[in-house]
Amino acid sequence: MLNKKEILFDSSKITLYIDDYTGIFSDFDPRPYSKKALSDDFLLEAKRAAKERPNEKLELIFLMHKKKRRSDIETEVKKRLKQHFKKHYLTLGNELKQLKEKSMIIVFVGFLLMVLATYVTYRDYSNFVFYLLRIVFEPAGWFSVWWGLDQLFYSSKAKLPDYQFYKKMAKVDIKFMNY
Repeated sequence: MLNKKEILFDSSKITLYIDDYTGIFSDFDPRPYSKKALSDDFLLEAKRAAKERPNEKLELIFLMHKKKRRSDIETEVKKRLKQHFKKHYLTLGNELKQLKEKSMIIVFVGFLLMVLATYVTYRDYSNFVFYLLRIVFEPAGWFSVWWGLDQLFYSSKAKLPDYQFYKKMAKVDIKFMNY
């Protein structure tokens, strides 16, 4: 068994002191623990702590005074936390996947528009309609390619920290301990 100092300084453990179970949840949400929204302060602190831990497999340890602990509530809190982390992990994973797929389609359409503009120019149609098509397809193609690549490489990176946090936390082992 680890002593308290080992628990506090182990790089695979996120250790947080709480006065009671309400410290994990939003003060404004009157629902029971099984449905209650998580506190923004708790999530920010957990994100900060998880970011500093390189390990994929983490332990989340809540230190609480032994007189205030209740095993029935702890079971409910653990279930709610796991549910929250897994839901957001899956949701963000789907969002990232859809963003990448959409970006690739936009890039492909942009290349297709540039190929069409090149074909119209190559065929040297002296017709107003084909000239207009070239004028429209060329900038639309360039714009689509660059915007699609921007979405693929930069917009998806903006969501990556949250995705990585929820990926770690979806696998977290949650424990309550006395202090």
